[in-house]
Amino acid sequence: MGLLLTGITWIFLPEEYIVFGILHFFGVSAILVYPFLRYGKENLFFSLFFGL
Repeated sequence: MGLLLTGITWIFLPEEYIVFGILHFFGVSAILVYPFLRYGKENLFFSLFFGL
């Protein structure tokens, strides 16, 4: 959906098209979550490390 939104805004608003919005964020985070699913409680340490 994010790529579709980027394409539509690029066609109709070429000066102000959306590069990375909330739909892009949801899509990227859904893909990036898979390597971390196997760690369980260790994800707390990952989140603290990347958050700081």
